[in-house]
Amino acid sequence: MTKINKMIKLKNILEATMSTDLDTYKIADSFTPSELKQLKADGKISGEVYNGAIEIQRSWKQSHPTMKIGHGAYRKEMMKQLTEAVRHVDRSGKPFNIKGMSIIYIEQNQRFYGTSLYDKPVTANVSKRSKIGYDATEALLSSMGIKDKLPERYDPVKLDKIGKQVERKGIKFDASDIMDVS
Repeated sequence: MTKINKMIKLKNILEATMSTDLDTYKIADSFTPSELKQLKADGKISGEVYNGAIEIQRSWKQSHPTMKIGHGAYRKEMMKQLTEAVRHVDRSGKPFNIKGMSIIYIEQNQRFYGTSLYDKPVTANVSKRSKIGYDATEALLSSMGIKDKLPERYDPVKLDKIGKQVERKGIKFDASDIMDVS
């Protein structure tokens, strides 16, 4: 592969990953390849960001074989961005870190009822800090980088998949169809 082809390939990867919230160049500069692999496995970075960062690191290594990869100047900033808490504002206008999320469906017809948000890492035997509807829950999940659509009817398989992604963000999660409206 010629140097021009390598540069074009790298440019294409960079352009593809620029649409994400994270700067791929900074990610490549901040983490070793094994750390990148773990971040991808934990759901902290997407496959596109991972592949772009690895490709950037490969090109650096080819140009500078003795260069140490990872632990660059952006590491602290990227660590903060990747581990930053998910925040929400309650009805009184006070912001809080979401530490628990419970999605509830109606028992009789399996339709979405609401999502309770907690400022403690539990979802039972504690007062909720805020309750949000379907659209707000969809927006919250999207802001967390979760692309799966929230089911309008109770679907344990889909909810389990969403729950695993939410828990990777450090938020306790549960979903149930226990609301009895009779």
